[in-house]
Amino acid sequence: MKFKKLIIQGFKSFVDKTVIDFPDGITCIVGPNGSGKSNILDAIRWILGEQNPKELRGSDMDDIIFAGSEKRSQSNVASVTLVISDISEELAGKWGSFSEIEITRKYYRDGEREYFINNKRCKLKDIREIFFDTGLGARSISIIEQGKVEKIISASPEEIRVFFDEAAGITRFKEKKKDAEKRLEQAKENLNRVKDIISEVKEKYDALYLQVEKLKNYRELKIRRDLLDKTIYAYNYHSSIIQYQELLKKNDEIQIKLSSSIYEYENLKKQEQNLKDEISKLETELRDKNNGVLSITEEIGGITSEVSVLQNNITTAENAKQHMNEEINSITNRLRDLSLMRESIVKFQDEIKSVVETKRAEIAELENTIEELVNQRNEYKEEIDVNRSRFLDITEKISKIRSNIIKHESEINRLNKDISRLENEKSNILGEISKIESLITDLKIKRDIFFNEQMIIQDSYTREKEIINKIDEDLKSLTDKLSALKVTKSTREQQLKLIEAEVKKQSYGDELSRYFDENELSLLLDYEIDDNIKKFFGDVVVFKTSNRKDVLDKLKGIKTDLKFVFEEELDYLNGRVSTFEFERIDENILRINGIYYKSGSLDKAEYIIGMKKEIVGIKDDIKEISNNIAKFDSELNEIKKIKNEKIEYIKNIENQLKELDKSMSNIDIHIKNNNGIRDNLIKREITIKKEINFCTEELKKIEEGRFRDAQQLEELSKLQKELEEEYDGIKSRIDYYDDKIEELKEQLSDLKVEYSTQLEKLNSSRKEQVHIDKEITSATTKMHHLKDRLTKLMTVDINNWMNLLKINREKLNELEKNRLMMIDEKRLLEQNILDKNEQLKSISSELEDKMKHVKKIEQEFQNIKIRIAQIKTGIENLENRYLEKFNLPIRDEYTEFFKETINLNELKNELLAIENRIEELGPLNMAADQEYLEIEERFRFLSGQKEDIENAIEGINGIIDEIDAKTIESFRETFLDVRKYFKEIFKILFGDGKAEISLANESDILNTGVEIFVQPPGKRLQNMTLLSGGEKAMTACVLLFAMFLYKPSPFCFLDEIDAPLDDANIGRFTKIVQELSSKAQFVIITHNQKTMEVADYLYGVTMQEPGVSKIVSVKMGK
Repeated sequence: MKFKKLIIQGFKSFVDKTVIDFPDGITCIVGPNGSGKSNILDAIRWILGEQNPKELRGSDMDDIIFAGSEKRSQSNVASVTLVISDISEELAGKWGSFSEIEITRKYYRDGEREYFINNKRCKLKDIREIFFDTGLGARSISIIEQGKVEKIISASPEEIRVFFDEAAGITRFKEKKKDAEKRLEQAKENLNRVKDIISEVKEKYDALYLQVEKLKNYRELKIRRDLLDKTIYAYNYHSSIIQYQELLKKNDEIQIKLSSSIYEYENLKKQEQNLKDEISKLETELRDKNNGVLSITEEIGGITSEVSVLQNNITTAENAKQHMNEEINSITNRLRDLSLMRESIVKFQDEIKSVVETKRAEIAELENTIEELVNQRNEYKEEIDVNRSRFLDITEKISKIRSNIIKHESEINRLNKDISRLENEKSNILGEISKIESLITDLKIKRDIFFNEQMIIQDSYTREKEIINKIDEDLKSLTDKLSALKVTKSTREQQLKLIEAEVKKQSYGDELSRYFDENELSLLLDYEIDDNIKKFFGDVVVFKTSNRKDVLDKLKGIKTDLKFVFEEELDYLNGRVSTFEFERIDENILRINGIYYKSGSLDKAEYIIGMKKEIVGIKDDIKEISNNIAKFDSELNEIKKIKNEKIEYIKNIENQLKELDKSMSNIDIHIKNNNGIRDNLIKREITIKKEINFCTEELKKIEEGRFRDAQQLEELSKLQKELEEEYDGIKSRIDYYDDKIEELKEQLSDLKVEYSTQLEKLNSSRKEQVHIDKEITSATTKMHHLKDRLTKLMTVDINNWMNLLKINREKLNELEKNRLMMIDEKRLLEQNILDKNEQLKSISSELEDKMKHVKKIEQEFQNIKIRIAQIKTGIENLENRYLEKFNLPIRDEYTEFFKETINLNELKNELLAIENRIEELGPLNMAADQEYLEIEERFRFLSGQKEDIENAIEGINGIIDEIDAKTIESFRETFLDVRKYFKEIFKILFGDGKAEISLANESDILNTGVEIFVQPPGKRLQNMTLLSGGEKAMTACVLLFAMFLYKPSPFCFLDEIDAPLDDANIGRFTKIVQELSSKAQFVIITHNQKTMEVADYLYGVTMQEPGVSKIVSVKMGK
């Protein structure tokens, strides 16, 4: 293998296409520092597969693309092509060539990468494989750049081992071993997965038998459970229907009463709305009046302001005339100067236009030529794109087909594992569904128990309410009677007061009435004396003895006649009266002590006595009435006490009902939540069944796909070869057009630069002209505007302002009259609104009372409806639960299971016991029978899979052992030969001395590092890291040349490694290089003149243009 030439374009400083030929022998590259010599080495390292930008002396990969200079724009792609000749027949046959291979690597600024071998797309791995057995590589010892000598010498034993691997050609063995180890790891993972699956299948196989037995027991218990459940449902359903019918009847009665009250309320509501509409209409009219007043007021203010402005305008108009005349003169002078400037610019533009037109014609002609070439090239590119697209598609298809075939078995194992996992999940879900259904049934039974308790308590509540209603009726009757007695008592007491007042009046008159009331007077007839004497002394007043002086002083000044005694004289009077001689002559005639006395209907004493008797009768009546009132009050308090006790009892019942409602609501929530969980589990079970079916179908499809892939692979391989041959022909034609287009583009670029310069001058001149034209137009327009304004100001504006002033003053007078008239109308509207609001207030009050009455009835009606809804909901819940549980309507079945006399508690206890037994069974697998047969077949299949994978692992281990044996054999042979050559060359370069290469760990040939020890003349044997700089460089050269002697590399690149050597060592160095150049091509970057003298071909690298490297070549004469 030989390097024939290197083609660089857009790579670092080599922006232009640069071709470097590599003849046999020694080639030296020289040039000043910074000219780009080492960029050639970077290009070779990159084409050999280097991917680390730091190894290419950059921070990232974009740094390898030409970054631009002062005169050049940056490139978008870096391209390096290496042409190799004298290749092996194997490589020639593989890449369709006879004696040469062209390797190309491209990198675009957007990050895209391309690799080609003989213009065919390939991978970086394919390029590296070409150099596997050659000792060449991106970091091999055959490429040593500046400073690499020290890196080699200071490398660890393990790093030096890499150079020996390159020389021995065992890199490819390590790559194959990595692939084999990767496949071994995958096989072991597959084996572990299969073992796990088999273990899971075995556990499931053992568990299925027990599941089948549990399933039989469950089915027997379920039949008895359903019978008990239906009997309980039928009893509860019948009770609920009876109660529902009774509530419907009561609901109809209250509804009629409510409709009547609502009708009365609606009539009042209409009256209220009519008044509101009238008030709204009046308020709208009032707002309109207010707005009118406000509008006129604003208009008056606006006109007043306008009058003030007009007066000010007339005053300032005269001052503006003088200012306008001065501005017009200034603009006229500016227009004259601008016209002269414009004429000069137009003349300059005419001169530039002729030059621009000439350049434009030349550019158009060249662009047409380039366009024709580009069109022709693009036609070929379209052909090659189609070719490459088809080639890549086919390559991708082939890769996918091969990958699919490899993955088929793994996919089958995965699907089988998924099916097993899904079966287990399905079994678990069925068990969970059974548990949840049992829980729901328990909750429903508990809710039914609460419901029955609620019905019993509700009946008790209704009875107690009826008792309270009867108590309320009794209370009302007693209260009415008590009220009537109290009214009667009040009437009799009033009569008593009137009669007593009349007695006082007849006894001592109105004049002394107030005085005697304050001094607690009484009459003589109030004392125990004979009735006949009472008639005679009936009008005698008795005073208290303690008030004697006050009474006598008071009586002196009155005109009324009065008979009176004092209390201390009553005993004396009684003694005197007892000695009187009484004789009744007739019914109304008496003789007392010889004096006759006749009483008559107008007699004051008789009249007072009669009233006294009436007072006694009234007092007796009042006493009797008071006794009756006390009696009724006692009865009333007793009834109220009973009522309060009943109300308290009802409150307790209501609290119990609320607690039951709350408990039933909580149970309903639990039932709803569990129903949701059960529904989700059922949906998941359905999904799992679909997934199992899907996995089974996938297994069948994979087997069919494996056969189809093998057929497609053969057909696509034939088509791929035909496309490669077509590509070679099209690519050569495209290269010709690319070179021609590049040459014409350079010419076009120069023309465009000249054209742009002239065009920029022309555009700049035009912009200046446009600016002047705008300024001339603006000044002219402004001057015309000022002249027109001055004329108008002098002839029109002042007269108009005077006329407007007169008109506005007349408007002000008229508007003020209208404003006053609107204010009067507004006041009338406000009074009317106040009157209507009073009427509305009265109706609203009545409407509120009626609404309270309606709400009271509505509340009663609503309570009935709530109770009906509760009973109805309970019935519907029973129906829904029955339908959900037994999939049959309860209306059709409950009569079959309903029994008048049953012990509900016994049935519930038996049902609960059965439920507990079912729950004790735990999760059930309803498909256990079928699964048992399927799992047995699955176990046999997996056992066969396990045996196949174990055989594959055994085969891969054999391959790895074979690779290790070849690696050890090749490395040992290389190590011994290189050590022999190292010792020989060391003596040549150093003149004398000793050198040794040894293994760091001889017991581990596969992984051991390599250590180097040297003994220059006159020194002790020591590690090479302890040598001087020159000695290190010479030792590195010894190692390099020893490897060349063992297995000459076809190419060696040395970058200034002779820099640390003195003249004597340079002679030895060049002598060995000359000897080795017969076996390999040497390219040396150097500044040493003696090294240049041995070169067969000399390249000079310069930068005539800053930032751009150029190559100059010289063939040296011998």
